[in-house]
Amino acid sequence: AQNICKEFQSTISQYDLIYAQGFSGWGFLASGVHRKDNIPLRVNFHGFEMFQKAPNLRVKLEYKLFKKALKYNVRNADGVYSFGGKIDEIIKSLAVSEDKIIQQNNGIDESWLAPVTMNNTQVRKFVFIGRAERRKGVEELNLALKQRLAETKDFSFSFIGPIAEKLKLHDSRIQYHGEIREPNEIRAILAECDCLVCPSHSEGMPTVILEAMASGLAIVATNVGATKRLVIDNGILLANPDVNELSKALQAIESLPNEELYEMKKSSRTLAENKFLWRKVAEQKLNDFKRYLKARQLS
Repeated sequence: AQNICKEFQSTISQYDLIYAQGFSGWGFLASGVHRKDNIPLRVNFHGFEMFQKAPNLRVKLEYKLFKKALKYNVRNADGVYSFGGKIDEIIKSLAVSEDKIIQQNNGIDESWLAPVTMNNTQVRKFVFIGRAERRKGVEELNLALKQRLAETKDFSFSFIGPIAEKLKLHDSRIQYHGEIREPNEIRAILAECDCLVCPSHSEGMPTVILEAMASGLAIVATNVGATKRLVIDNGILLANPDVNELSKALQAIESLPNEELYEMKKSSRTLAENKFLWRKVAEQKLNDFKRYLKARQLS
């Protein structure tokens, strides 16, 4: 952050606004270089995960390392970006006035948009995408899957991402694809699935949910970060990654008539296309910049 400030401090007067991702604006806030030319600075910390519930003591201690620094940045910035949902509540709790909070969306490329398909079988196909870090809820998901595997045969689950061997379940209905970096390979797997499961303890606005929505999947997710803006009539939103509630949610998706599941999948695709494509996100942000700067000129 200090190097970024040094790089731009001699030319800062040429700019109308500073948009800082994460801690990249810290050097400006600490030095006050931008204040001399009255250049506003806005910060974007995405999910504010360090102020969400930690799944264990280790993660809690990791979060604690960043809290003081993040508070300093958001309290001294001229604007703070939020994905909405529970993130608004977090930002307000950090003594940031409501008039400094700016709403935004995460985005995805249009290439993720895919035709919505109806599953005409009784076998429901679920998928998880992500790393097996503790906050992603893989441990809770595994316990829920054990319940479902014991209760039904009409069930299939795929994992995309690096899952340690000790966390793998050994059942023919569970597939582990490992880490996949090629988007077309991920799209091919999603095209065969019905529902994405995101049982996280903390999130921002997860890109994997947006990509799954665009691919025409229903969503099961926990109500963390901004997920409640993504899961409306297209899936099931859980209060937290409770094993029994997660198992019930999977069962509920399994039990849906094909037509109702199809409607959920269509709702996902429509919401992703209408609100979360990058070109629309970019337009929203540029228009926001223009409105803000015009209001400053008139004040």
